[in-house]
Amino acid sequence: MIEFVATNKNAFYAHFSEKLMEEAFPLYERPSFMDMEQRDSSLFHACTILKGEEAVGLFNFWSFSDFDYIEHFAISPQLRNKGIGQVALQHFLQKSPRMTILEAELPTNELAERRLLFYQRNGFFINPHPYIQPAYRPNGETLAMNILSTQELDDDSFEKVRHHLYRFVYKAEL
Repeated sequence: MIEFVATNKNAFYAHFSEKLMEEAFPLYERPSFMDMEQRDSSLFHACTILKGEEAVGLFNFWSFSDFDYIEHFAISPQLRNKGIGQVALQHFLQKSPRMTILEAELPTNELAERRLLFYQRNGFFINPHPYIQPAYRPNGETLAMNILSTQELDDDSFEKVRHHLYRFVYKAEL
């Protein structure tokens, strides 16, 4: 059974999630841990994924009025390709009453292609709108990314999503 628990529930979850975040995401693809701690807890949720009693992954997301945004999702390296990620993602999608959004790299290598196929198999659409992920840190890198969603986005919906991500997640100018 998969369960999501708030990462700040105990020191083990916090340490586990920080270590996995550092392993799974390069510095330019993640905020500082201090920045994450200062986020609005009514919108941002940092979770550790448990399978039974074992911490197996992390799942950080934002809950906006019209959609949820999965900011970071990773399974422990030794447990990848065992179906845990799919079970965790489906668990989240079944519990969320709103459309879900996430960013994914452009398919420039085999791993990025496999990641896009994973999300498509799990009900996500790759939206055709060009999107640049703002830098998480001052003088940091921006990235061309895909916006994926559980419902196809028209131009207006895409702009609303982009506005929310830039404003709340990245604190960036449009």
